[in-house]
Amino acid sequence: MKKQSFFASTIILTISSLICKILGAVYKIPLTRVLGTIGTGIYYIIFPVYAFLLTFVSNSFTMSVSRIVSSYSAKGEYKTAKKVFVVSLVLLCALSIVFAFLLTVFSHLISRYQGLEGAYICYISLAPAIIAVAIGSSFKGYFQGLQNMNPTAISQVLEQIFKLSFGFLLARLLARRGAVYGTLGAIIGVSISEVFSTLFFVLYYVTFNAKNKSTLSSREVPPPFFCILGDILKTALPFTLTSVVLPLSMLIDSFLIVNILKSIGFDKYFSAELLGFNSGIVGMLVSLPSTLSISLCM
Repeated sequence: MKKQSFFASTIILTISSLICKILGAVYKIPLTRVLGTIGTGIYYIIFPVYAFLLTFVSNSFTMSVSRIVSSYSAKGEYKTAKKVFVVSLVLLCALSIVFAFLLTVFSHLISRYQGLEGAYICYISLAPAIIAVAIGSSFKGYFQGLQNMNPTAISQVLEQIFKLSFGFLLARLLARRGAVYGTLGAIIGVSISEVFSTLFFVLYYVTFNAKNKSTLSSREVPPPFFCILGDILKTALPFTLTSVVLPLSMLIDSFLIVNILKSIGFDKYFSAELLGFNSGIVGMLVSLPSTLSISLCM
């Protein structure tokens, strides 16, 4: 089984991340024009809740699975590494279904406390994306642990392409009904892009298994299910605690900013518009330099 060097892995992820940033800019600039600053503000009020939930089913578990898979693959225990992936997939599917259900049930309550009652429909449309991202995280962790960054890189680019295509089209169609519906269209585009990204992982995994059937069918006896599950959770905990800080601060902002501005006399939509300027336009530029560091970290 061919593995990529550290340098090659970093280059692949950096190039894909830069492409994604460019596609993201190509997407967000016209999207901001379609949604307007009010719709952009609503988008960035909705998004922190989604990002916060993803912390528990995405990056932390990707790193955990990657670390455990790499330790087994370094010893040539590919069958055990594959079982780590299967256990993580079961765990993340279960967690993401629970989170998607809770997000749907409490969508009215969340949007009311954020000061934008009508935005609950956007939360409901994000529920499938949570499940898709969680499943994709297992695949990412598995392949990164095998020092194969190609599927992660390709899936990121595909995700952006589908988000650009479907998100912009749906936002433009639904924006005629108002800012909330325009935001709904953009968020449905996010869900569609995540589903397609996950489907790519499934197809890549099937092809990868067929190509490396003899290597993956080694004779070692993997540890029990719950033993591997404990290792994954134990490794994921510190990653989760460090990863949750930024999404948590964004989540708190999403509940505070609009309500504080409303309390001092601003209209709720103008308050959302101000948040859109800060998070949607300024925030996008500020996050650009992190592209290389994130690739090195992965």
